[in-house]
Amino acid sequence: MYTGDEKRSVVALVGKIGHGKTFILNKVAGTRHLSHMGAGSVTRTLQFGECKESGIMVVDTPGFYASDDIASHIAAQKIALEGTFLSGIFIVAKFARADEIAETASKIMKFIGADDVRIILTHADCHEMDHGYDEQGTKARLTHLLGVENILIVGKHTPGHLVDRFIAGSLHEPREYRISEEQISVVSSLCVASRKMNRKIDQVYDKIEAASTACRELVSHGHAKSRKSDDLIVKTQTTVAEMVKESKQGIFLQAEEYDSDEKKNIVYGRAGFSLALRLKEFMDATNKCLSWDVTNTSIYI
Repeated sequence: MYTGDEKRSVVALVGKIGHGKTFILNKVAGTRHLSHMGAGSVTRTLQFGECKESGIMVVDTPGFYASDDIASHIAAQKIALEGTFLSGIFIVAKFARADEIAETASKIMKFIGADDVRIILTHADCHEMDHGYDEQGTKARLTHLLGVENILIVGKHTPGHLVDRFIAGSLHEPREYRISEEQISVVSSLCVASRKMNRKIDQVYDKIEAASTACRELVSHGHAKSRKSDDLIVKTQTTVAEMVKESKQGIFLQAEEYDSDEKKNIVYGRAGFSLALRLKEFMDATNKCLSWDVTNTSIYI
């Protein structure tokens, strides 16, 4: 089990539409993202939130339909997350017969890699009264079929902190998420969309880094933290947040020109998540430059 800095960890949820990925995110993070349960609805972005207890960042990827090409869909998500260091990938699936779950999970694992996978089974409360319902038996069968030992079964009323602790207890050391050359050949047209946006995202990264450096210099080299430096840092934080927001809107607008939902998903996911994560890191770092402890709420009471 990885025992590093959980608050710097990022994990991803993958699975079919309507199987509970957004439900899991909302449960552990206290967010209120809408679940996309209808046949005609597709999440066009990577939604995310922080686990309330552990502080782990959880990414909810767009789901796929049963009839979709799973390899192509997962490849799109891998491109969107490319360069992100992940500490776990969690397949979210509805509770069912172990063989049925394994059929879809094995396809995802073949494309992602079995070493990175954990499984969360949802909707257990809908099956508790079924004849032969056996949680431990289902886990054992899945472990036998897939070689996955980290499996959690949850229902509507499962406390969020239990899911949070399962995620925190099954992390691995952060590994950079890269799509292989073989996978690139399968979805080469999607990678073109990825490359086109990289320059714009990198430009935003450079601006954030410059702002971060400026804030650090305000309180370095013997300069004490003060009300004046606080005002400048807060103004910088506001300016950077607005710049990131406008940049994402511009990138999203450009994405509308692409001819497929998967290409759009890559842009929405890569730009939306990566820039939001970089902004959060910037805010966390520059908050340390302030003269008060923004993590200590008692000072405001």
